[in-house]
Amino acid sequence: MKYTPYITVLAVLLAAACAKQEISDDSSMSALPENAVSFIGTVCSESQSGNDAPGTRTVYADEGQSIAVNWAEGDGVGIFCSTGDSFTASNVGYETSASGTDAAFLPLDNGNVIVWSDNTSPHKFYAYYPYSPASEGTAADIHKVPVSLPSVQMFDSADPFGHLAGKDFLYASSGEVTQSQDGGRVSLDFNYLFSVLEVRLRTSLYAAVDAVELACTDEAEALAFDGATVDIATGTIDVSGAGTSSSIRLEGSQNTKMSDYVSFYMLVSPGHAGKTFNVTAEIGGKTYTVVSEKPAPETGFESGRTYVLDAGQVEIDPEDAEPVTDLSADGTANCYYVTEPGTLYRFRADIKGNGEALDLGGVSYTAEDLRISPADVLVLWYTRVQNGYIPWTYTESPVNIDGISLESDGYVYFRTPEPFIAGNMVLAVLDSDVDYDAITVDSERRLDNADILWSWNIVLAEGYDPDDSSSQFTKGGYTFMTRDLGALIDPAQANTGGSVNYVTLASTTGNVY
Repeated sequence: MKYTPYITVLAVLLAAACAKQEISDDSSMSALPENAVSFIGTVCSESQSGNDAPGTRTVYADEGQSIAVNWAEGDGVGIFCSTGDSFTASNVGYETSASGTDAAFLPLDNGNVIVWSDNTSPHKFYAYYPYSPASEGTAADIHKVPVSLPSVQMFDSADPFGHLAGKDFLYASSGEVTQSQDGGRVSLDFNYLFSVLEVRLRTSLYAAVDAVELACTDEAEALAFDGATVDIATGTIDVSGAGTSSSIRLEGSQNTKMSDYVSFYMLVSPGHAGKTFNVTAEIGGKTYTVVSEKPAPETGFESGRTYVLDAGQVEIDPEDAEPVTDLSADGTANCYYVTEPGTLYRFRADIKGNGEALDLGGVSYTAEDLRISPADVLVLWYTRVQNGYIPWTYTESPVNIDGISLESDGYVYFRTPEPFIAGNMVLAVLDSDVDYDAITVDSERRLDNADILWSWNIVLAEGYDPDDSSSQFTKGGYTFMTRDLGALIDPAQANTGGSVNYVTLASTTGNVY
């Protein structure tokens, strides 16, 4: 995420205007009455993500500097229509016919359709998302649409925005329109009722954060609520009679880093100008203070905006840190074996190879000669064990590439996925802080804006122990490992229909050590 951090205040991110997209006429409209109103909904905010609950599946995507919002097919909305001083339709259910920033709405029931009273009378339309049929007919009121914001929000680190859409609320109004305008098509620009708060933090040691909590120091403040109502003509929330909470707790589990920020996203209610907040994180069963008495923005949280709270580094106790397997604990090397899934590993990257002083053919190297000061770590290449000739599988890395990090303690950290993916990887440290997109090469395909200081071969073989006798064989008086570094297919997979497939067999050739 490329957000601008603000140390002393909560900051508002970009708020770009919505870009209209052309919507094709839906053939389903032909089954509706001739005077049926045609609706298009546009999301005009940059705030969140999605989930799979019916009617609450709005989809969100990381756009680099903002979080773009799209409709998902089947999203449900409730629509009201008024002519003059009376409502001709109240809380009629519609749903999106396709996905996108703009989407056409079709009635949930072709027998309950909003129609034009006539061709020239002004009509006003109001809508909200997600649709709730609880207050249909005369009981429905645009000034009292039920709304709730849970004080406990669950998230999945694999989809950091995914929990937001199921709790979100959007509303829209059209102003006065007539059937003769735009061929009877009504455009509804939806706005967000809630705000999104992104809490960005890093920890002094690798750790797993199990919860983040935002709490207002004024315990009477309604940061979250259940059983409130909202006026969808104005976006005004009424919490009288509702159950309220002065805190919002985001529960899940996300691994932190020492050098890079990780982000936690929660929905918060608008307002709270002049209030202050505390932010805490649960790590290793303990509660750590992240931020104390942080003021809200001067104007309060504005609906439909994403706010960033840069919490800086949280100092945690070593016993609360995530367990890490140190591959170099018994001495540095050029090659390391990785054998466990879902595990955090590290090795020393500030020294070449085994780091021992050597005398090779009259050329001597001292321990200091082997010291290096790397600035970054990149993956040179990786391969994974192929379980057959077809399909060729390469997209899943045996190491979580986004989690590879060179830390200030001189170690490279990385994590294996779960389930385990067997394979091979070469990690290299460079003398410049560059990423994959910034690397440039010369005409001979050599790096020309960074130098590789050293590289390590990471062999990923689940449960493999090179010291076990079953993992060895002897040839010509030499003891070899049974693991071929670089072998792609088990030789047993080279037989096809009882005969040898020599093309497949060629893929079993590796480097035996």
